[in-house]
Amino acid sequence: AKLAYNDYGMEQDEPWCERRRSAVLRLLEKWVKRKTPVDVMGLQAHLDLSRKFSDTRLFRFFDELQALGLSIQITELDVRDALQPGSVAERDTASAALYKDFMATCLSHAAVEMVVMWNVTDEESWMNRWPQGPRRADGQAMRPTLFDPHGQPKAAFTAVDGSLRQAAVRSDVKNTKARHV
Repeated sequence: AKLAYNDYGMEQDEPWCERRRSAVLRLLEKWVKRKTPVDVMGLQAHLDLSRKFSDTRLFRFFDELQALGLSIQITELDVRDALQPGSVAERDTASAALYKDFMATCLSHAAVEMVVMWNVTDEESWMNRWPQGPRRADGQAMRPTLFDPHGQPKAAFTAVDGSLRQAAVRSDVKNTKARHV
């Protein structure tokens, strides 16, 4: 069993995300100094197309977490398109690009041990089912997952699949089977 601290809002390149990263790092540093048992930093990763993304900043944050002796788990990956203008095809293209960049960063860092997608299809996504959640001004449903409402793969699926296929296979020393992370 591993004990994880799971939080949100640290994955993108916005001033408030940087403040959250700094605050969480200070908290984790304090816990590590006190020998508080924590093994994993969980990142909820509800990405948003209206926010900037920097692979360099995220990778640096991963380095800082790894330096504390923590592994990293991406626990709730999806991409919000509530404020993204354009047609479904344009939104899907933008979402796929963000998925690709985010996955490439995660898969290239040794401390990232797991990535979990949050919901399977757009129809089932919490973003389209949560009554208090943000909505698109044009009334269209958001398209945050890898599969459309009919279960068909979208450009985001192709981007994630490509990232996984291009990633180096890692070997888990506790379980000698080769695996993708």
